[in-house]
Amino acid sequence: MPGRRRGQKRRPQIRVAAVIIRKGEILLARHERNGKRYWVLPGGGVEYGESLEEALAREILEETHFKIRVGRLLFLFDSIRYDGRRHVVNICFRARITGGRLKVGREGRLVDVRFVPLKRLSRIRVCPDLSREILRQLRKASPAYLGCASGNDNILPRTPD
Repeated sequence: MPGRRRGQKRRPQIRVAAVIIRKGEILLARHERNGKRYWVLPGGGVEYGESLEEALAREILEETHFKIRVGRLLFLFDSIRYDGRRHVVNICFRARITGGRLKVGREGRLVDVRFVPLKRLSRIRVCPDLSREILRQLRKASPAYLGCASGNDNILPRTPD
């Protein structure tokens, strides 16, 4: 495996994310890393001893100042860096806002959070490129494993309609 040294034990990180829709708009978080800006579903890492639901509620509160109720599981996917130095298992849930006011949290690479019209989703840089899958999974009744986003651009393989 690229990026792994002999005898080195590495484990994937677990990241939870929320798909929050309000009035035809989706809540997204804008990150900046190495001078590049891109949008992601809001969420973050699961801490040891924390349930997925607790982690998601905490992360959304930290990033957006919203309180949420976690809903159904929408989809899962792996994100593996092209050189093997990072592996994240992403678990995405539907969620709804139950309180709070939108305010950008103070997290390392977080620079903005806002609602974006769903019809604009395919025209903005979402990393990994989940735009099409988000819309598809919102219409489905059961969760899906989307495959692995790997390489430099973290592009998911296309799934058949």
